[in-house]
Amino acid sequence: MFGHNAREAKTIFNAGLLKTFGKLSQPDIARIDGRPERLIAELVEQYGWNEDFAKQKTEAFELKLSVGETSATTELPVRVGS
Repeated sequence: MFGHNAREAKTIFNAGLLKTFGKLSQPDIARIDGRPERLIAELVEQYGWNEDFAKQKTEAFELKLSVGETSATTELPVRVGS
């Protein structure tokens, strides 16, 4: 997931996680370690979401980061339907 500036990207990713998913703790974020599949698992565990919904939230979060929105909020888009 991280490119040339891996350390900076990871810092932005982690900061975004804290702002977006407030139930995640520092140890949770350390376990996620920038891995989307681990984020999905943590969201299922911490928020009680089903895996599909957690995947949608993860994809929306990654999209916000990829377009440079470092001020991610909990207002992430949700896909309706399949």
